[in-house]
Amino acid sequence: MDKAGSSRRGLRAGLARNVGDYLEIAIERTEHKQAEVRATLQDAAARVLAQSDTLAEAAAPILQLLCQSLDWEVGEIWSVDSQQQSGPNLVRLWTRPSLDVSSLHLARQTLTIPRGLGQADLHPAPVWIADIAADPAMAREPEAQPIGSHGMFRLPVSVHGEIRAILQVACREVRQEDAAAVACMSSVGVLIGQFLERQGSVPQQRDSARKAHLFEGALDALLAIDRSGIVVAFNSAASELFCYRREQALGHELLDLIVPARMREQVLAEVTRYRASGESPRIGQRFDAVVMRSDGSEFPAEVGLALVGTGSGNLLVICVSDASARLQSQRIVQRSQERLRALMTELVLVEERERRRLAVDLHDGLSQTIALVKVKLSALRPDLGEPLARSLDEIVGLVEQADGSARSITFELSPPVLHDLGLGPALEWLVENLRTRYGIEIALEVAGGPEPADEKTRVILFRSIRELLINAAKHARARCVQVRLERQADHLDAVVADDGIGMQPFEAEVKGSGLFSIQERMASVGGSMRIDSEPGRGTRVHLRAPTEGRQRPARRSEP
Repeated sequence: MDKAGSSRRGLRAGLARNVGDYLEIAIERTEHKQAEVRATLQDAAARVLAQSDTLAEAAAPILQLLCQSLDWEVGEIWSVDSQQQSGPNLVRLWTRPSLDVSSLHLARQTLTIPRGLGQADLHPAPVWIADIAADPAMAREPEAQPIGSHGMFRLPVSVHGEIRAILQVACREVRQEDAAAVACMSSVGVLIGQFLERQGSVPQQRDSARKAHLFEGALDALLAIDRSGIVVAFNSAASELFCYRREQALGHELLDLIVPARMREQVLAEVTRYRASGESPRIGQRFDAVVMRSDGSEFPAEVGLALVGTGSGNLLVICVSDASARLQSQRIVQRSQERLRALMTELVLVEERERRRLAVDLHDGLSQTIALVKVKLSALRPDLGEPLARSLDEIVGLVEQADGSARSITFELSPPVLHDLGLGPALEWLVENLRTRYGIEIALEVAGGPEPADEKTRVILFRSIRELLINAAKHARARCVQVRLERQADHLDAVVADDGIGMQPFEAEVKGSGLFSIQERMASVGGSMRIDSEPGRGTRVHLRAPTEGRQRPARRSEP
């Protein structure tokens, strides 16, 4: 027992270390993802501003980008003219299409300045209000009442210390302050401020010069080609990434500069299509590719395409960022996930073996001792008088109850039917046991087909279905559950459907460690889990696992 206990403690310590490593990698990946979203928003907003002559023209697409990317429902941009005393003016109001905002539009017609935005009340600091209804200064804001706004963020945009615009977003849910969202919106606010500064300082600034400034200042490598595929613009970030001086790149074909020889035929087909039509099927998309430096070395990259209008026609702008770090992080996370899954699976098998050992000990030890006690007590009865015989019968009854409890515990620990007869008979026993324990109707259908080939898959499927049934009875408040096990040629499908309270689709991913544990265990044997659920419409969980083996006749069990 000491040796086994030490082994289990060592396994748990190893699992804890691996879980810690996995969480550190997950945090790093989240931070990388947030930086990636911020960079994407900056890039998209810069392109919008580059193609716009006024803030009113750029406002709608910028608000749509921010709201859809950061999950806000209402976005507004207000302009501030320091020469006027009337206060800010609404430039653009954007709302989610599914939101009925007719009353909000009406409120905006009668209230031209949002509460707290009077000329005398302007402050340069951004303001995040988690719940408007709980904020004394905002609780009766007229424009918030028609749609029931709660969460709100307001970002003043300054030019040389003077507020020139207000960026404001809101949603109908209480929303705590999110540093990542603040950073994203602040970076876009900086771009808007730079746009307003250029408009104010050089009113007649040429469109091409403005776009060139934004182009050169972009953090990602940007290249522009004309209809002939010739590079006509190449910013500093591109020079650093591809190791070309600007004069080496300008005037040369894109294919010769950054496309590896083995991939040129494929890329040439897309360039030819662009030459003929001025369009490309990948415009507006981001995709992974392999690109080449000046020395011929290759590296993975994330590429985006966009059309930018100029006085002489459209240019195809290509945005390139090195994806090596991202792909390396993904590989590290994937390996950690695989190790974690293997450890989780091994832990399940170790637990199952320990359960079987305890069950055998109970059966061969305690149950046998109880049986012997019953025999000894029965042998005493003929030598006792009637009063003592009745007392002896009561003792025998208690011993039989103890024997029944011991047998029940043995089956709960590790049902022998799972290992001796297979998954189908084990599920029949499980259904009968849970019907009695929870008083819930459970219908089981097992279609013919091969049994899972290994013990690991059988144990994981059995434990997963058991956990889903107990969840349905204890937490989903279900009255009826249907379980279907269908064996195909190369895989086994299991469906557990209940008529309980259900859940929101996004809640299924964060509904606790139970569902996550099932999903990871299924993945460890090459299987999968899918959840279909809606509030008030029950939950349906689909499990799939690979299987090989002999055919078994179909069984059906009804409550």
